[in-house]
Formats: sequence, structure tokens, C-alpha cells
Amino acid sequence: MKPVISALSRLTPVQVMDVATGEILSWEVARDALIEPLITWVRDETQRLYDDNPEKLLADALNLKGPAESYARYAGYAAKWESLPHEVKAKSRVGRLALAKLMSESASYARNPNPRKQPHRFSRSVNLGTVDGKMCSLDREGDSLFLTWKCWDKEIECEFLLPSYVSAREITKVSLPVVTTEGFIFTVQEHPLPVLGSKTAGVDLGRVEPFTMAVLSHRGLIEAEYRARPQVRALNARRERILIEVAQTRTKADARSHLGLDDTVHRLEVVRKKSKAYRIMGTLKSQIAADISVKLERHSVAILNIEDLRWATGAKYGSKWAHGMTAEKIEHTNARHGVRTKRVNPRGTSQHCHKCGTQIVHRTKNRTVWCEDCKTRLNRDVNAAMNIALNRSYPAGGNRPTGSTPSLTDQVEQRTRYSASSNFASSFRT
Repeated sequence: MKPVISALSRLTPVQVMDVATGEILSWEVARDALIEPLITWVRDETQRLYDDNPEKLLADALNLKGPAESYARYAGYAAKWESLPHEVKAKSRVGRLALAKLMSESASYARNPNPRKQPHRFSRSVNLGTVDGKMCSLDREGDSLFLTWKCWDKEIECEFLLPSYVSAREITKVSLPVVTTEGFIFTVQEHPLPVLGSKTAGVDLGRVEPFTMAVLSHRGLIEAEYRARPQVRALNARRERILIEVAQTRTKADARSHLGLDDTVHRLEVVRKKSKAYRIMGTLKSQIAADISVKLERHSVAILNIEDLRWATGAKYGSKWAHGMTAEKIEHTNARHGVRTKRVNPRGTSQHCHKCGTQIVHRTKNRTVWCEDCKTRLNRDVNAAMNIALNRSYPAGGNRPTGSTPSLTDQVEQRTRYSASSNFASSFRT
């Protein structure tokens, strides 16, 4: 299995020590006297380099390849780190922080397709991962992280306590953090481990319903089912309406172009509406991920199964579904709260009964389905969420599920239930 990379929740040090004197500093004192001046200088120097020639910088940032700091020096940009106060330690590394911030954030801004984006402004943060061990180093001992850092005019050692859920993971690497005045954001790399005897949940993503989630107990029985909040559903419906307007406006533009008329206004309207739908999608996926995370924490769920919809990209699917973006946001949000996300095959999950595996052909207008064999009747999206939670997929041309192997007892019970329901159905038909 591939390693999982995720960011921890924002941490603040439980102890800050001056390495030279051994003095213990509070987080507030260290932030105001050391971290705040460093972040302010890096931001101001980065803004100065940007204001000198923004057009050239954004053009260079579009071609960013490799480390941002090295590429900035190759493109001819240089920070005036000599202007730092004499007492500041690791001056050249502070300059490297500014160059890395300059190129990385400018590249993100230049690649943003939104035509109505705000003027470029740099964030108040520094990424310590862009410098080497002469400025900072990171060590881990059990559930504690120790960051030794030449910050402004002192060398300090910050101690952090890892969240409790991290102890159950196989962490292989912890990267140097991104530092803000609110705290430190660490990125970890881990090998996913199977969690036995834990609660599992499944999420079915859709267009009518933004998401439907089924929570299973330790015994594999449904414990709760959830749908999106009304605010999320309203936002999703608004996005759907805008996408319909985009298609209608594009049709009008094509018709005018076919008649030899000017279609510039309609083409610009298409671009504007697509950008609006994209912004709504950014808000929508964040709200869906946060809503799911709260419900998983309520039931102490350890594993979340979600549809693997990375194939739904490109012009055919990407502009309408955007499920891949939502699934990625859900995965990153859950990783911060200690829930492991697993992508499963979604084939046939909506068309087959989650109890007996029979293909369901009876549907009603209110999205309710019922199985002719085991007489199960429930919502179509809940049935799909149950199949996803059980990690069952159904290949084309057959009813036998793949992806999960029931125990011998479950197989016997399922076979007995299937036979009894089939005999009952056949006698009823005759």
C-alpha cells in the first residue's frame, strides 16, 4: 500500500527553551519577540521583490520546476538578507525563506484560473522545509517532537506533544513545519495499518444528494445514516443551476457563431459562470468534509470507505461531478482527526441489494428501492452507502459481490435467507 501523507492539526509548543541560557520561555513571549519579527521581515521582503516587477515574476512562476528557492535564484531574484539586524542568526537562511515564499506563492497565484481573483498578497507564514539543518532540525521521541531552530536572534528548542490518535499510526516521517503566529503545521507520512474490530462508515457521493453516509457497528449492522445538511444541499442546488445556465449560454454562443454574429458577450458570460461554479465547489467540498468529520467523531468511527471516483475527470465528467475533488478534501480532513480513508470500487453499489447481493430492478420516484428476494426496502443512496461501507462491488454480468469475504456463518445465513426468499417469491408468482 502507498504511504499516506497528511497534515496534523495546528500545534503550539508546550515548552520553549533558549538553548544558550537554558531559560524557559512561554509561547506568547517567543511568538511576540522571535517568530513575529521573522515572519514580518520575510513577508515584507517577499512583497518588495514582487512589487519590483510583478508581470515578469508571475511569468517566471508559471514555469516553476523543482525547489522554489533554487528556481528563484536561477531566475535572478535575490533577497537583501544583509539588511537584517546584526544580531539575527542564520541570515542567509532567512533570505532563502523569502525566496522560497516568493516563488511558491506566486506560482499558486499565477495558476489560479479565476479571472476575478483579488490582487496578490503574501501570507504571514514561513515554511521551514525550504531550509537545511544549519537553521533548524527536527527530532521525535515517542509522542513528542523537538524542533531546534535559529529563530531571529536566539536559538530555541520547541517541544510539541503529538495528538493522541497519532500513537496508533505507523509514522515513517515528520516534515519541518509551516510556522504562523497561531501555531505550527506539521506534515506526516505513514504506512496505513489495518484497524481490526473498529466501526466503519461508507459515503456515497451524488448530484441530487451531495452525500449519504451509513455508519456500521462492530458487528457490521447499520448504526446510523446521515445526509447533507439543508445549507449544503441548497449550495449544491445553486451550483447545479449555474451549470445548467453555463450549458444554455454556451448553446446560445454556438448558435450566434453559426449565424456569423458576434458571440463575445456570451463567451465571457460562460467563463464568468464557470468561475462562479468553481468557487461554490470550493466552499461546498469544505462543508461536506467538515460535516462528515463531525458525524464520524460522534460515532468514534476509525475507517471511512469512500468511492474511488478518480476516473471521473476531464471534460466528460469533471465539470459536472467534481466528486474526485470532494473525496480528496474528505480524505485530508479525516486524516487530521485520526480517521483512515479507504477508496473502494463503486461498481454496482446502487443497483444491488446490500443484504443478499441481488440486482435491484424495482425503483420508485422518491429514490426508494426494494429487493424482490429478501424484501429489503430502503433509500437508494443509503443502500449504496451500505455497500460501500461493506467494501462490496458487483462486476458486470453477475450478482456475486467482490471486495469482501463474509465468514462461513454469514455465508450459511445468507444462503438460507436467499433460498427462503426465492421460494417465497416463486410461490407468490405462481
